Amino acid sequence: MDAINFNTYLDNPYYTAPAVNHGNAAEHQYSLDNKGRPWLELNIANTHHTSAGGVPRFFDGDVLEGSVGLDLEKAKSVKKITVTLLGIATVETFDPLNFVEITETLWDQRQNGGSSRLSGHRSWPFSFTFPHEVTVKDKSKGHSTTYRLPPSFSEKGWNASISINYKILVSVHEGSFSPNAFLAANLFVLPKTVAKPPSSHRRKAYNVAAPLPGPEIDPEGWTELRHVIVKGIPSGSRAPQVTCTLAIAKPLTYALGSPIPLILTLASPDAEALESLADSACVKVVLERFLSAGTKGQLDASSTKDGNTLKDFSSTAVFWPIDEPEEGVRRLQGEIDVPHNLRPSCAFATILIKYAVALLPFQAPGFHSDNNKETPLVKQEVAIVTLNADGVVPRSYAPPPPYVGEEQCKLWT
Repeated sequence: MDAINFNTYLDNPYYTAPAVNHGNAAEHQYSLDNKGRPWLELNIANTHHTSAGGVPRFFDGDVLEGSVGLDLEKAKSVKKITVTLLGIATVETFDPLNFVEITETLWDQRQNGGSSRLSGHRSWPFSFTFPHEVTVKDKSKGHSTTYRLPPSFSEKGWNASISINYKILVSVHEGSFSPNAFLAANLFVLPKTVAKPPSSHRRKAYNVAAPLPGPEIDPEGWTELRHVIVKGIPSGSRAPQVTCTLAIAKPLTYALGSPIPLILTLASPDAEALESLADSACVKVVLERFLSAGTKGQLDASSTKDGNTLKDFSSTAVFWPIDEPEEGVRRLQGEIDVPHNLRPSCAFATILIKYAVALLPFQAPGFHSDNNKETPLVKQEVAIVTLNADGVVPRSYAPPPPYVGEEQCKLWT
């Protein structure tokens, strides 16, 4: 058999191999093969649980441990083998930004008395620590800015496709210049951001499965947004209007997979108008995501797609009555479930991810809105983080699905 030609194994020099195993296995394994026989292997220790088909997951500050193996049937001239931890941000129309690039040399011919000949099976361990922060130099302004390590992220299909990718890259150098073979593995990375602890009243309710205390009992645990007056369509001498007040549980930081507690108070002397808006099927409160790339983003951008900005709704609240109706007032309790697969709030270089809780116009018969149905009546910026506060396990109070929406109101009244 002729000496191995590394160039024959890769059509794309930045080849990302599929992992051999995933999930709860001790490690993720990747390889380049020659005629069905692995000759270059990359093993990455499994630090956090991954679902089947997933990639290795890490938080900032985690240590990535692994090894690189070389298995050659015949001796081959190799000058150097390196492994690199890469973090690359890409925004369409902008040059890619390498914000993490840490390289470890695993083998150098100088370590072998100057000989570049390698044969048989060799293995080299390596480890990297993910930084908490990275520094990015702005060449146009001549200064540097330090940012929190950004999350893995990819968004396509709008004006500016963007991505933040992390990889482990193994490079095999035959000569003194460019590498002749690569083996890469994708990584999923999140910053370890933590929600601020809830009020003592809410924490106690979570711990003992008690009803969630509202603003009248726990004023420090809620923020009330400005009142909104919703006007009905006049009919004769009747000009109905309802005053709406949305309260959001404080502090305004929420972890992935946790609920955002809400209370909506409706007040009006017009009983018919009040009942119309108190139907939870007519209420729409959403978690709004705002994404900006390449420009300084503004949370109050008026359009859903404007240049390099994008707005969409990540999740919609469910509501249900929380007490007996009283004259002139109705109260609904609600929750927004923060999806596990969202990316946390992020401000990194030219990439911005923000969130807000937004009350959209009511969709009730006999009412109209001067706003577009997706233009909020009122909203509050919130932060989405990766972890709950230490010792806090948020509890969902939402009734089972049959109780959500119009049918729910019939059963609760």
